[in-house]
Amino acid sequence: MRTFLKGDPNRPYPFPRVSLTISGVLLISYLVGLLSMSAGEIAVTPQLMKTLDCADQSYQRLPIELKAADQKCPNVVESVVNFSEISLADTPRLTGSFRLWPAGELGAVVVNSGVAQRALDVNYENLGETSWQIAASEFVGSRTFAIPLNNNGMINNYPFDKYQGTWLMSVADFQSSGPLPTTVTVSSRPIYGWNMDVSAFKQSNDQSFQKVLNLNGVVVLEWSAIRSTSVKLSATLLIIVILLGIFAAITLTVSIFRKKRPPTLGALGWLATSLFAIIEIRSRFPGDPPPGVLLDKLFTYPVTTTLLGLILTHTFMWIRRDDWDMKNTPNERTSI
Repeated sequence: MRTFLKGDPNRPYPFPRVSLTISGVLLISYLVGLLSMSAGEIAVTPQLMKTLDCADQSYQRLPIELKAADQKCPNVVESVVNFSEISLADTPRLTGSFRLWPAGELGAVVVNSGVAQRALDVNYENLGETSWQIAASEFVGSRTFAIPLNNNGMINNYPFDKYQGTWLMSVADFQSSGPLPTTVTVSSRPIYGWNMDVSAFKQSNDQSFQKVLNLNGVVVLEWSAIRSTSVKLSATLLIIVILLGIFAAITLTVSIFRKKRPPTLGALGWLATSLFAIIEIRSRFPGDPPPGVLLDKLFTYPVTTTLLGLILTHTFMWIRRDDWDMKNTPNERTSI
């Protein structure tokens, strides 16, 4: 395919295959990203996802002290954990909640809750209160917790920042202070905007049945979190929009400087609009990253500064126009 330059029909030039190739690569990359995109995922080991099944035959091998003659379930406390939010504002933290389901002689499970037959003393990692005493013969509620993100400086690498840590909880008999066998179940509900991996830290006193029971009453979860593919793809597309905008602005300015196009108020207004558009685009980055991340240093700040320089350049070239009085003929212009 060949096209002709305006004003010079005898000077053909080939179709810009480079631009077409770049557009095709961007389109294919977008489609690949679209197919792999997810709003959020949580990868939990199968053993952590399934709840305590008292009818499982593996519990026949339990130590005698964990069995109750008149109960179907072993004497175990199950902790059901749900991670709900990762916040990087103020104190960076991972927020979640947990509830306890005592089984066997320790209590009974009811719909969405449990009843403790013994008083329980629970200690858990949290930015606030870290202890929870549960009275005997009462319904067991739930508690929220917040884990500090010790590597919160990773936000500088947005949207490729990564966080990891642990969460610990222990359960004991309130009267005797003796540990109670404990297991943990993790909800598969994801956090929007994040891909998480959760696993149980292996301890020396673990015993594997249908669930892993810790005889010391201690639960330790290891977790890691990265931005979801939807956040990464959205941030990448916004950066591409910013780069395309500054490329168009520089191309227009060079064309005017080389006197292939005249400076106009329309072009000046478009540049000013582009400046405010970039500020708005930056505020729309998913996950609300703070100002000054590496993405800003590489793209947002240089592009904003460049646009300011282009606006000043266009203003100067517009002022220097000698044909500004386009409505009057040369004989009608006022001479000073």
